[in-house]
Amino acid sequence: MPCPRCEAFTEVMPGEYPDDCAAAFPPADPAALTGIGARRHAMALRAGQDAVAGWVTRLFGRGTCAGCETVFDLADSAARVCGLVRERRAGVRWGPGGRPGPRPSPEGGARPGGAGKLQPGRARVLPRARVNRSAGR
Repeated sequence: MPCPRCEAFTEVMPGEYPDDCAAAFPPADPAALTGIGARRHAMALRAGQDAVAGWVTRLFGRGTCAGCETVFDLADSAARVCGLVRERRAGVRWGPGGRPGPRPSPEGGARPGGAGKLQPGRARVLPRARVNRSAGR
């Protein structure tokens, strides 16, 4: 999760030892969860998935950046990351100042409404590596 203040990235991974982190990620109070957090928590409990319910309370809790000690909402930070990934997969190219730039048109030029020419190499999504499963047989 990126810190909203200093942009330091802290990787949050579910596991057996959620308290062994350099940054503080205390869980939210399950009774205080609202919206999708409350629904996901209730769904996990109904399914008997107590560990998942515990991680839902952590995801919808607050985190402290290990770099600058800013306290921020983890779910908001995750939503920003998912939004950036989704936009990049959709072909949004990032221009100066972190703002989306023009998108390529099927003809190869900038789409109407785009400012200026595309700059090669900006926020490209690289294709996944293909695994040759028949190699070595």
